[in-house]
Amino acid sequence: MESLNRRSYFRIDDHLGVSYQILDQETYRRHQHEHRVQSLQNQQQQALEYKIRSGIRNVEIKNPGLGEILSLLNQRIEQLGHRNCEHNPLGDDEVEPRPVNISASGIAFFQDAPMACNTPLEITLTLCPDTTRIKLFGLVVDCIEQQTRDIEHYKISVEFEYLVEDDREELIQYIMRQQNIALRLHSGIEDEFE
Repeated sequence: MESLNRRSYFRIDDHLGVSYQILDQETYRRHQHEHRVQSLQNQQQQALEYKIRSGIRNVEIKNPGLGEILSLLNQRIEQLGHRNCEHNPLGDDEVEPRPVNISASGIAFFQDAPMACNTPLEITLTLCPDTTRIKLFGLVVDCIEQQTRDIEHYKISVEFEYLVEDDREELIQYIMRQQNIALRLHSGIEDEFE
C-alpha cells in the first residue's frame, strides 16, 4: 500500500489530450456511479472471456473440431458485441495535446477562462502516443491567473476525487514510463530496446 501511495505522487510535465465537462454536484455523483458500474461490468466481462477461452482450450485438447467451432462462435459473438458498442463512451473526438503537470492524485493545465474552486469536473485524458483514454473525476483546488506575452490564461489545478482502480493503475504506469524516459534522456542513456 505504501508503494502505491508513493507512486501516486510522482509528478511529471507532459502533453496530454485533456477534455472536461463542468458538472453540478448531483450529475457529478451520478456520473461517478455510472462509471464505477461500467468499470465493474468491464471487469466481469474480462473474467468471463478468460473462462470461456480457457474452456475452449480444454475442449480443443479433447476434440479439436468442436474446439475450433466454439472458438469461431466466440469470435463471432465478440464481433457482434463490438459492433453494438461502436460508439465510444469517452467520445471519438481527437483532443489536441496540451501541456499538463500530472500525478495519480491530480492534474494542472492552462485554459483561457477562470474556474471557481470546488468546481466538479469530469475529465477525459488521452495518453500519448497510444491514445489510451481515461475518465477521471475531480474538483478544482486552485485557479491562478498567468500573463505571458500579452496572453492571459489561467492555471487550473484539479485534485482527483475518484478514479477506477484500473484507470489509476494505467495512469501510474504511464507516469512512471514517462518519468523513466525523461531520466534516460537527461542522463544521456539510450534505451537499446527502442
